[in-house]
Amino acid sequence: FTNGGSVSGVVGTAANSVGDITTAGTTNFASSVNAKGAATLGGTTSFADTFTNTGAVTLAKASITNFAKNVAATSFAANNATINFGNSLAFNSNITGSGTTLTLGASQVTYTGTGSFTDTLTLNTTFDGAAKSGGNILIKSCSTLDLSGVSTLALVVTATNFDINNISPDTKYTVIFAEAAGGLKPTPAGNVKVTVNNENRFVNFTFDESTLTLFAKDVSQEVIDNDFKPGGPLANIPNAANIKKSLELMEQAPIGSDARLVFGNWGKLTPIQEADAVTHLMQDVVKPSDTIAAINNQVILSNISSSLINLNARMDVIQPAAVAAGDKDRDAKFGAWISPFVGNATQKMRNNISGYKSDTTGGTIGFDGLVNDDLALGLAYTRADTDIKLKNNKTGYKNKVESNIYSVYGLYNVPYENLFVEAIASYSDNRIKSKSRRVIATAL
Repeated sequence: FTNGGSVSGVVGTAANSVGDITTAGTTNFASSVNAKGAATLGGTTSFADTFTNTGAVTLAKASITNFAKNVAATSFAANNATINFGNSLAFNSNITGSGTTLTLGASQVTYTGTGSFTDTLTLNTTFDGAAKSGGNILIKSCSTLDLSGVSTLALVVTATNFDINNISPDTKYTVIFAEAAGGLKPTPAGNVKVTVNNENRFVNFTFDESTLTLFAKDVSQEVIDNDFKPGGPLANIPNAANIKKSLELMEQAPIGSDARLVFGNWGKLTPIQEADAVTHLMQDVVKPSDTIAAINNQVILSNISSSLINLNARMDVIQPAAVAAGDKDRDAKFGAWISPFVGNATQKMRNNISGYKSDTTGGTIGFDGLVNDDLALGLAYTRADTDIKLKNNKTGYKNKVESNIYSVYGLYNVPYENLFVEAIASYSDNRIKSKSRRVIATAL
């Protein structure tokens, strides 16, 4: 198989094994392989089913071999080669290697045989916080794995599904362990180099080199203190002290509560994302839509006040007098008025609160009449539509305010006195539609 390719059928059987096997390039075996000669695997070789060889197996330099099911052989030589285990399986063979990489992922490899590694041995594994398990090697009884000649044991762990709600003092993970005493001959503790790729800053890991065990620890308070200390990424945000106190209170909430879950997600944000999230959350304290609604109400009150001035002038014109015979009372005792309006406003950022630009259109229609010579009453209805586009920290946010305002107004001239009283009562119904951008914690 020196030209690579895919093999769909079985290669040999237990009763009728094939001889030597040599691979190069990219070779995929979809079914079981049974051999009895020397096997030299080069390039990238993948076995979707079992691999059995009663002879020796040599993995070429820089080769990659992928196993998905059980492996059995007389011996493996894996110098400067990579072996990937796609599932939990049994590996029954003697093995030696120098500069070898073993990728376990989340799989357990049950090892039977006599194995030894030298120089650098790299183990790539996954530790799942929700499942509380990870990829590991279990050394069966009467088997040994000798790592005493390893100069560097490079353990690379990808921690997934971790947050402070699913860890406890017993959340631990042993990478290599033996069923019987003496099954594992470890490398000296100083030779172990651990790298943990962790998605949650609230969870830290410690490693016991003597037992090759990884422990998870809640460090949320330490992270919060560092974020808000002088020079920290959140030290100078508005309301920093109150936000820190709020986070500390959420940390003390019962496990499983909404507050605790939100706090756990906070640890999945980078410091830059934290600052951005806090800025956007604080922006919600001051909403331009509320301000615009209040401004619209003021515009309406101004329009009605102008109408009352005109109404007062009409009342002054209408003086009580007798109507001569044959004449008609033509004085205007009822009136209607319309006042359209168009406006726009621009607010710059102030006190770290994002600015905005708004455009408003609308109009007011009113009806009024003289109840008597001294008293006039009226009704008015206003419709106003405002589009708001936010800027600065909230670029991309949009609000639409639909206002329906119902007003009753009146004017009373005090008889025989140069005094008058105006009164306006309004009820406002504001419907606000918002489109916003949210920061969401995701695992990478």
